[in-house]
Parts: sequence; C-alpha cells; structure tokens
Amino acid sequence: MNSPDFYHSVRVSQASLKAQDVRVQLAEYKAHKAHVDEYKLDIHHHLLELDTKTRPNLHLIQQQPEINLRMRPLLLDFLMDVINKLNLSKSTFPLTVNIIDRYCSVRIVKKQHYQLLGLTALWIACKNLDSKFRIPSLNDLCKYCCHCYDKKLFLEMENHVLKSLGWLVDAPTFDSFVDLYINALASSSFLAGSKNPHKACNDVKIVALYICELIQFYPNIYFNYSSPKIALLSVVLAALILNTSSAFTTHEFLAYVAAETDVEIINHDTYNQAFALFIKVLKCPPPSLKTKYFNEDSRFLNLMKQLVAFTWKHLAPNSVFSHTGAAPTSSDCGVIELNTPVSRDEPSGSPTSLGGSVTPKFYPATPISSSISPKNADSTGFERPVLTPQASAPVYTKFVPALSPRTHKTLPSPNLSPAEHDRQMFGEKRSYEGQAPPVKRSKSMSKAVFYIH
Repeated sequence: MNSPDFYHSVRVSQASLKAQDVRVQLAEYKAHKAHVDEYKLDIHHHLLELDTKTRPNLHLIQQQPEINLRMRPLLLDFLMDVINKLNLSKSTFPLTVNIIDRYCSVRIVKKQHYQLLGLTALWIACKNLDSKFRIPSLNDLCKYCCHCYDKKLFLEMENHVLKSLGWLVDAPTFDSFVDLYINALASSSFLAGSKNPHKACNDVKIVALYICELIQFYPNIYFNYSSPKIALLSVVLAALILNTSSAFTTHEFLAYVAAETDVEIINHDTYNQAFALFIKVLKCPPPSLKTKYFNEDSRFLNLMKQLVAFTWKHLAPNSVFSHTGAAPTSSDCGVIELNTPVSRDEPSGSPTSLGGSVTPKFYPATPISSSISPKNADSTGFERPVLTPQASAPVYTKFVPALSPRTHKTLPSPNLSPAEHDRQMFGEKRSYEGQAPPVKRSKSMSKAVFYIH
C-alpha cells in the first residue's frame, strides 16, 4: 500500500503543473479582480485604520539607551538574508520590521538581545503569514545566530513580544497597498494600449516591492512616510521607470487613485518632496537586496537595469531634476540638451561576488556588512545618528558599542538572560526594579525576563 505522502506529492506536482498555464492564471486574475472590486473601498479603509494602530514611534525608538538606528540596517540586512534563504513570502519582511520597531517603541532592548529580537520577530511573522512547511524550527533559529542564544531565550522573547504588543501581530504590509493601487492602475485607461497589461502590472509590482523593501533600510524616509504613502509612491515610480504607458502622468494617476479610494493619499507636492529622497537611495541597496535582485541569475535583472538607467538619467548633471529639482510627471521628461557631457560614477574593477553569484558591472558596489552577532564587539564609542531631511545611504560598517572601564572586562554572554546579567553586573537588586510595573514571570525563572521602560 502506498503512503499518503505519495498521493500528496502527486497532487502538489499536478497542481503546480496546471498553475503554469497562462490561461489559468489570467482566468484566476479576472475572477480575483471581479471579487476585489466590490469590496476594495472597505478593504482600503480597513487597512488605513489598521495602519494607524500599528505604527511605531520613532521618538521612543531614539531614546533606547543601548541600541541606535545605525544598528538597524545591519539587523534588517541579516534578516533579509534569512528570508531569502527560507524563500518566505513578500509580506514576511515588512511585518518583521514592523514588529521589531513596535517592540522597540514600548520596551528597552539590550544590544546583546537585538539579534534575538529580530529572529523572534521573524519567527512570529512566519507563523502568521507563511506555510507551516516553511516556518523555521528552534534549532534553525539557533543555527542562524551561531548558537549565541538557546531555545529557552527564543521562547521567552516570543512570549514577551506578543504580550508587549497586546497580541496585535497583524499589521498592513506594503504589498497589501501595492496590490490595491496596481488594481487601480489595471482598471484605468493608462494601460488601454498595452499589448500585455497583465505582464505590465506584474512588472510594476516587482519594482514597487523592491522600492518598498529598500525604503525600510532608510529610517529618515521609512518613519516620515506611512505605509500607504510609500506604497503609492513606489507604484508611481515603478510605472515611470518601466515606461508603462505613454499616456501615464503622475497628476492624472494620483487623481484617479484618490477618486477610486475616496482618500487622497499623496498630493503632487508630497510626490515632489519624496522623489528627491527616493531617487537618491534607489542606487544604494544593502547586500541582501543586491543578492536577491541584481545577480546575473536573477529573473529581476532586466527590470533592475531599467531602474538603474532611470536613476542615472535623473541624477545626471543635464537632467531636469538636477537643474530645477522638479520630479518627472511622465516617462518622457527628464533630460535637458546641454553642450556639457554627462558624467557618471561608473563602477570600476571586477564585479563583486555575493552568495556564489556575480554582481552585474552596471551597478555600483556596496560594502558588505559585517556580522551583527553579539559576540563581535569592540570598545570604540558611537554617536546616535540624527535624522535629516536629505536621504543618505545606510552605513554598513561594523557596530562597536561603547563600554565603560567597568564593563569592558565583563562583557555579558549572549546566553545569559537579562536578570542573570544584572545580578552579575550590579548585584542582587537594581535601583529601578522596585519602581518597574509588574511583569508576568515564567514559572522557570525567578525574575522577569525583560524590564519595562
């Protein structure tokens, strides 16, 4: 008698084979669009309301005593590598980032537990969004952090994160808003002359999701714009980058989206301000996104080439944006005829190898981030970065925390819980323990695992 697993594998393979049929995909897309159109206003209003409830607080994050915003791109780069390795869904990364930032808005996080928080948030997001076959086990999580933390700490951190967030885990991610705005683009007249509108919308979605993922590495943009604004700006930029339609203009599309959703997400002034920030960071991806999108074996390489060409076009000395600071309103505008030649900072030398593949020569090299394991720490100080209106590339340099002479010789082990570390460093009782609100404690521990700010 054959095992039930055999029949399950047969059903999965047959379903995958049928799903590759273009006619089946188009029929499913039309049926999905017909059902979504009836409830799209309710869906959009619900997502906007949920977005306001699950938004992190930048001011409170900047008050963290031991972690700062320079550590954030390193942690996100590490988590993106883990997500790429596990082949998780597109919603997992933005939900993971949201959980990390919301937790840092309400709790003090020690620097030796920052990676523990990141992997635990990823674990929670996987359980909420991904198939159970893709959820990493506790043994996998311990391997990803080089066994800096044991299984017990992951379970305790998961329990504390869920209680700190009031068990409100689900938050609207960028892809939810991107789907709604691309649905509006598909139903508009901008794609009327397109030979393959389904492929055009799919390409716009890929580039828009790349921009959304990239923006999360830049706190001065990510925290200043809400998720629906970033998603709509990404869709507009993606349509301009790919030259979706000759009739596409930003004024008309933003007005059309506002009419379709009954809410004005962004106006033209906001678009002009955001374009100046977005265009500067499009050419500065972290190593994990470069590995995912810019490898020679990547199926997104042709789209990324168009993105890079669009970036160089509008950052060139003879571009309209460089002379006037005005954002393009269509795919045709962008260059002023001048006698001076266009200068580009083309990358020189051999391409950089990332993850066994080769980075294309057309893209500037990005420094490889060092390990963010808590075991790697020196004694050099750091300063908290100040957010400025202008965007700058995230710093992928090694984070070195400041240690006092007293703590330099007694750097805590990552396997210690905060309570055990405090007893070793400061004795049996801390000065703030008597003033802290009560925290429900695990039966296996004599003190609370994490302290409340």
